[in-house]
Amino acid sequence: MQAIWKTLLQNQAHDDICGCCIDPIAVDMEERFAQVYKQADEIVTEGLKSIAGCVNATTENAEAAMLVFNPADRPRREVVGFTMRVPKDAQACCFADNAGNPAPHQMKERSDASGHVYLLCDVPALGYKTYYLVRGQQQVGAPPAVTYSEKERVLENEYLRVAVRDNGTLSLTDKRTGQVYDDLSYFEDGGDAGDTYDYSFPEKDRVINSMQEQAEITLEEAGPLMARIKVELALTLPIGLRANRKQRHKQTRRVPVVSYISLTAKSPQVEVTTIVKNVVKDHRLRVCFPTATETDHAIAEEPFDLARLSLAPETVPKELPEKLRPLMLAGRYTVPINTRVFQNSVGLRDVRRGVTILTSGLSEFEVLPEKNTLALTLLRSVGWLARQDLLTREGDVGPHIFTPQAQCLGEHVFSYAVYPHSATAESANFRSESQNLKMRVVRTQPHAGALPDTHSFVYWMNQNPKDAFKLTCVKLSEDQKGLILRFYNTTEHEAMGKLKLWDEVNSVWKTNLNEDILTELTFRDGSIKVSARPKEIVTLKLMGGRMKRKFDQRYQEYEIMSVPPLKPAFPQVDMPPVITEPELQAEAKREKELEQALQKALERVRILEGEIGELSTKDQKKMAELQQCKTEYEALRRYHYESRISWLLNTQLLTGKSVAEELQAMGEPYCVSRTMKRVSEYLSHFYEKLLCDEES
Repeated sequence: MQAIWKTLLQNQAHDDICGCCIDPIAVDMEERFAQVYKQADEIVTEGLKSIAGCVNATTENAEAAMLVFNPADRPRREVVGFTMRVPKDAQACCFADNAGNPAPHQMKERSDASGHVYLLCDVPALGYKTYYLVRGQQQVGAPPAVTYSEKERVLENEYLRVAVRDNGTLSLTDKRTGQVYDDLSYFEDGGDAGDTYDYSFPEKDRVINSMQEQAEITLEEAGPLMARIKVELALTLPIGLRANRKQRHKQTRRVPVVSYISLTAKSPQVEVTTIVKNVVKDHRLRVCFPTATETDHAIAEEPFDLARLSLAPETVPKELPEKLRPLMLAGRYTVPINTRVFQNSVGLRDVRRGVTILTSGLSEFEVLPEKNTLALTLLRSVGWLARQDLLTREGDVGPHIFTPQAQCLGEHVFSYAVYPHSATAESANFRSESQNLKMRVVRTQPHAGALPDTHSFVYWMNQNPKDAFKLTCVKLSEDQKGLILRFYNTTEHEAMGKLKLWDEVNSVWKTNLNEDILTELTFRDGSIKVSARPKEIVTLKLMGGRMKRKFDQRYQEYEIMSVPPLKPAFPQVDMPPVITEPELQAEAKREKELEQALQKALERVRILEGEIGELSTKDQKKMAELQQCKTEYEALRRYHYESRISWLLNTQLLTGKSVAEELQAMGEPYCVSRTMKRVSEYLSHFYEKLLCDEES
């Protein structure tokens, strides 16, 4: 794990982690993320197999045992999907617990002797439950069901009614409250004349949405536990910006968008997976959810917080505040920026209704004024690391380097869910566990073991207020002598709770974030009472002498069950080239023009130095003029280096020719030029203030 963390930390540079970097670095980061994910998944797989090997998974007539693991700190009743080898007489089999109670399931057999299985599971918090594949036993009674009406194109369960309209949007009825939410999940696409740092609308934008589109709608799964509809759209979007970057191109291209709308039994939320094949440039694609709520704030999950964010646009002063004027600011916004960041979930609610969007990997939203529409950013396609001509920002925030791979061409998969709820549903944000803490299934042959076949290692016996605490961490302590549990109080009030721990724990200590011991907590009858101040982060260290011994047993034949894949057959669409010869030539031209401007600036500096050298007295105004020229020269010198670096990087991208040696040679002088630009700007500000003081 230490090695994996060190690999991940290589991606944490403050600009790089948010995508503000040159293309080769972005590619390196993607490869590191893939490596980290693969290695972490291998550790999880081995851990699940190890636990499975310790479980007493035995019952009569069982052909296989399926252990369903729940990584959340709350018990869950959900439909879990997986692919497995199907017995020849699959219809004569069912899944049951150790008491013989059948668990509702849905199976779709395939031609390769495998099948997609959907199993309704009741799994305890931070634990597992074993279901057995039993031959000669059938499901008893009517299972909880989701139904599909082909005529009305409606999915329905006991909580929700979901109608898919002709344009692919959803009309969602919350049967618990009677509230109806229309036009959910429409797509909006506008031009993006920004850079990797910031979005910027073009001077004359053309915003396109899918409300007038005609979708192709087909049934994929018909229930009774999981029903799924496929919605296919083709958005006609401009191929990019015009050469002047002030408006979108007249030429268009069809962009395929496929969404899978899923509803499962016993679920109060609609799951959506959207797959986009991006074949256009310079645009921002969002998915939108009109909430029709009357509220002035959003509730957004952030690291260690559920934040209350005002919907009022931020005001941007025309002039810098007095206290900031002495500072050298790299850049500042010139218009209100209404997009906000979030993690896992964001929602709106009023006295009548509420909607929370649960996501995996999406992190930016905006609330549009009309119907308080939640707009989630799916994709930003831009072609520059940084520019200085944005309409939303002024100043110099980063290198002016062409980054065509930041256009994010190709296929992208997005997962999110719509959860309607009442105005007081405090647990809305916890449902993001369904997106980010998926339950996992391990298949094994029946075998004896020391652990029971249903078990919770840690769970909340009670919380006050309800659902006040959110777990963020379960890990081995840094000294490897205990287990760390970390959670935080999501509320603005003091919260209390009682945690039940497994019987190997013999002491519990409260620590700080560095895991330094603070106080010992009273541990009685296998449980502890905890309290937390508003928004407090609490870290506990669990100690026990026998924690390792049970998990040292060897395992033999265990299989991690995979999730049924979603693979749309996209229509044939021509993919534009990532970079073209004319674009590379434009970078060569930019370098030449900057070189000429640099020479002119140097000549102007030398002329002024000569004039000042001939003066008999010190002329502050002339010195200020000289410093301004030097500042212009140092800025041009930096921009010239950046244009050269940009040309080299994109030559490598287009031709495959390595430019590492030349880039290496430019590294130090380029860094010096960045420093000298800042020093020159400081000196220019110094002379400006000096002249102002003299005049006053």
